[in-house]
Amino acid sequence: MRRIVLPLLALPALAAAQGYNMPTSYDAGEVARDPEAAKIGIEQRLGQPVMAHANFRDDTGKPVKLSDLLGKRPILLLPIFYTCTGACNLELTGVVDALNQSSALKVGRDFDIVALGIHPKETPEMAKNKKMLTLRTLKGKTDTGAWRFLTGDTESTRAVTDSLGFKYTYDEGKDRVNHPAAIMVITPKGTISSYILGARYTSTQLQGYLTIAAKEEVGQKAKTILLGCVHLDPVTGKRSIVIENVLRLFGVVTLFSMAVWFGALTGKRWWERRGS
Repeated sequence: MRRIVLPLLALPALAAAQGYNMPTSYDAGEVARDPEAAKIGIEQRLGQPVMAHANFRDDTGKPVKLSDLLGKRPILLLPIFYTCTGACNLELTGVVDALNQSSALKVGRDFDIVALGIHPKETPEMAKNKKMLTLRTLKGKTDTGAWRFLTGDTESTRAVTDSLGFKYTYDEGKDRVNHPAAIMVITPKGTISSYILGARYTSTQLQGYLTIAAKEEVGQKAKTILLGCVHLDPVTGKRSIVIENVLRLFGVVTLFSMAVWFGALTGKRWWERRGS
């Protein structure tokens, strides 16, 4: 029993070791009342066109616009940044895990993936490295040209994120990006078809969204959840929530494992006393 429980109790520590800041507990209402938090979130703009004419560079350094990538297949669009150790990693991992679950979806055949770098100081070289690390975790072969990791200046990036309703902040002094976790499904003609909020997905879920987008149709509004990399507290500057729902899960697992351990220990002592 002890060998089972202790690894579970270590989950929060492992999360911190991987680069996740331990959070202060906030509820959605508390975060919404914070003036800084009001600048972060998702305003779902289903059926609206994505800004496709802003200038970026892809992971090879080649100039590109989203309009260059439209027209053939739906796009999974991920507004992330490449040095993020929190929700951005979980989003990319979630997509790769979903693809690894099933061979029904193929990048480059059924859809393309576009990562939109939202950190103004990141470079095509950083995007290239992130793409390489991501593809290493993918099982089987893939069309690497259908995975596009973009970087651009603030004006270009904001033009796209504003059209998506993706609200984030950048603190230049602390070189910190505060952002929600969300993926947008874009139709071949550039219409926002669906929002996928959070960072864990199934292959069936992705296939459903992509099928809708491939038909140039618009899906239903996604249920709002609180997940992302957010560093808050204008008063102390110390508190933060980073991947709050994930760390909350770790807390639940910890409490459950402790209860199992104490229950087993108590039961063992009771049987020992009864036997004596």
